[in-house]
This record gives sequence, C-alpha cells and structure tokens, in this order.
Amino acid sequence: MSLFLLWAAMQVVPPEKPLDRKDARSVAEHAIFNTRKQERYETAFKATIAPAVGDRFERKGTSLWLSQGILSLHYLASGNRDMNVLRVRDEVWIYSHHERVKDWVTAAQDGDERAGRGLENPEEALALLSSHLAEARFDAKGNVEMALAGKSLAAALKGHPQADEIDPDASSMKALLETDKDGRLKSVAFSATLRPKDKKSNLAGSYEASADFSYTGKGALRAVDAAGKELPFSDVILKAIEAARSKP
Repeated sequence: MSLFLLWAAMQVVPPEKPLDRKDARSVAEHAIFNTRKQERYETAFKATIAPAVGDRFERKGTSLWLSQGILSLHYLASGNRDMNVLRVRDEVWIYSHHERVKDWVTAAQDGDERAGRGLENPEEALALLSSHLAEARFDAKGNVEMALAGKSLAAALKGHPQADEIDPDASSMKALLETDKDGRLKSVAFSATLRPKDKKSNLAGSYEASADFSYTGKGALRAVDAAGKELPFSDVILKAIEAARSKP
C-alpha cells in the first residue's frame, strides 16, 4: 500500500456513540477523534531506545501536523545529530546537514525511508490507537491505557532504527493516554519491552516514547535547525505543499 493510500485510510471518522466518561474505550475514541479533527496540532516529543547491550539511542524534538497530510519534524538524535523531516502525504524529504550537501533530499536519497513513520508520526500513531480501542482500560489514576502486541506493535515501530531485528510477537507495548479539559489528547506515552528475532538470545531492550500535544500554534509552516536558522523549502517541496493544500 502506498503512503498516500495509507493516508487516505486514516481519514477521521466521528464516534458512533456519545461520550461515556465511565467507558475507557469511549473516552479514548472521542479524545483521539477530537485531536485528529483539528486543522493543526503540535507535539513536543522524546524517545529512548535502550538495548540490553550497546548504547542508548535518544531523540527529542517537536512535530507539526497539518490536516492536509503534512508533517514537519525537527529533533536532535543521539550524537547531537540535527534532524529535519518533512512529509507531504506520500512524499518525504530530509534536510542534509552534510558539509558537501546542505539541502533537502528525498528519504530514498538519504537512505532513511522510515523517517516520519510509526510513532514518529503522531497521526499514524493515533490512527493505530484508533484501530485498537477494544484494548482501552482505565489505570489507577483514571487515564486510559492500551496494550499493543504483534502486528499492531510492529506498526508502531516503523520508525524504530532496529525495527527489522525486533520480534513483535514476543515483545509488548503499553500506551497511556491523558486528555485535556476540552476532551482532546493532552499527552500520549508508550513504553515497550522489545525482544530480538534471534531466538538464541534472551536479551531484552526497552523503548520509551512520549508526546505532549498543543493546539495553539498559528505560525506558518517552516523548518529551522538547532541554531534557529531557517531551512528554506525547495521549489519541488513548495509545489507538493501547494498541491496537498488544494486537495481535500
């Protein structure tokens, strides 16, 4: 399935039943819908991958989602690597900070076609949770938690750098949803125990990711690096953005 068809499949469908605050599934369904129906929202996110052996891998940054199917990501990864990713429906670009090439390149050119997928993409993450509402339960604090495993966990880990090495059937993940006073998502946190496909190894790693949502942004779509320097979009990207905004 192309990314555009995936995007089309993620169109927002209103809940069939009114909100029931005593039903965890209902609370989760309405909160996810109220978030996804926004014309734009932003997140401040962080993620940590801690393998049983080897170095930790960390990401911390921000994302902007626009309802036309546009996602802008900016984060710092381990080793102080500055990353800018722009996804426009089924097209994705990464800004290269290489000394020889300081410009936007396609994900294929960069060799990172997982960029902006899985939990890195808040809309994909919410669409995934929407398809597993039957797993919703209240925790001791009254927040909603959901368990993910197998194919759903594999989908969540699309952006994980070692996704191909993880056995989703032997791993487990929990999502915790917190809502705001307007019934939208205030935060989403994921925690997982990951086991490798190599059956000779009993080593397990962990994965933690969280995102805080904001709905107050009104600025123009733009990209900046860690120093605050603007990274102008190429003509090709601008045309893709214009095309996305002109189509429903």
